[in-house]
Amino acid sequence: LPSSVRTHLNLGAILGSTFELMEVVTVFERYRGIQDGEKMKHAISVDKSLEKAVNEGILEVESKESRTSIRWRHDASEHPYGANNKTYAFAHDVWRNNILRLTLDEWKRDMHSLIAQSMETVLESELANDYRVLSKLFGHWKESGSASKATKLALKIGRSLEAIGLTHQSLIIYRESLDMWKAPGENKDADETLGGLTNALLDQMGPDDLEQLIGLNVSLGRCFTNIMDPKESIKAFQTALNIIHRAPSSTHIADRSIIF
Repeated sequence: LPSSVRTHLNLGAILGSTFELMEVVTVFERYRGIQDGEKMKHAISVDKSLEKAVNEGILEVESKESRTSIRWRHDASEHPYGANNKTYAFAHDVWRNNILRLTLDEWKRDMHSLIAQSMETVLESELANDYRVLSKLFGHWKESGSASKATKLALKIGRSLEAIGLTHQSLIIYRESLDMWKAPGENKDADETLGGLTNALLDQMGPDDLEQLIGLNVSLGRCFTNIMDPKESIKAFQTALNIIHRAPSSTHIADRSIIF
């Protein structure tokens, strides 16, 4: 296969077992710095590239009737090639798994970041609070290694889940986000960490990220209270308080009510 086809397949594999043509197009527009006047030509080249993968039996084009997932929404008004959007699926899981296995981790992280940025750009307002879309966005920020972006989104998703009584699901996403701030093995030595967070991290953290981190621990404490786990609840609330007292940039947090 030509290198361009392999590159587009790499991104498709990162997007998921199914993905849209316009997802690949918009992410690579950002990656390659495609200007408005070049968008049509670029989109056509991506379309032809993926068509070669279809001809080789690597991808299949899904029929409109079989599309069940809510993904990014594109139409002709959003992109000059948007009316030609289509959904692809890997013909076999082994294709996608092998492609992901051979893709460099650094490139994967870069692509996850670009995917997340592109999603935030094109999400329609009616999808801005859709749990499925936000969860997908959170997953890309998480895989990109952007703890700050993932945490902000985790707090939004978690609060929405709490509001409808899905406390355990909220706990999962809060913990996943909190773990991103912890380097491997950090929580093994409690004397050197605060809630699994190193003193070095707290020393260099800015007020915005610190506020999000405190918010995560407060949210954890609230969830543990709701599921009647007072021991873990107290631990989480105490960690939030300790972070405020320990981190130098906490003096620049304007709204101290985040702890309540």
